[in-house]
Amino acid sequence: MEPTEAQYIIINALETLELLQLQTFDPDRGNWYISTPSPILPLAMILPSGSISGVNLSVDRTREATAQYLVINALETLQLIELRILDSETRNYYIRTPSPLLPVAMILESGEIVPTDWML
Repeated sequence: MEPTEAQYIIINALETLELLQLQTFDPDRGNWYISTPSPILPLAMILPSGSISGVNLSVDRTREATAQYLVINALETLQLIELRILDSETRNYYIRTPSPLLPVAMILESGEIVPTDWML
């Protein structure tokens, strides 16, 4: 089994924020195992649906979501969002994280994380 687009979106977000410490993909199960500085789930798995779970917990695999939702959900599940604000006009989220590279960033509807100085 190959990684899904949802998994790649989350991995890309964590890598962009330099919050991914270790990672490995299990092609037999389709799960991506990760290590992050998360205080709640330092070890977790990203299911093919994009849901994040503790290594031994089950999560609803049928939920479909936007790329932006997947990134926000991943960061919130790992408790790596310190502040989140939705811009109602652009539908982009402004976030503050413990990331050493991008402590303040914007999550576009595509799931892409881009720098911003809006909350500095």
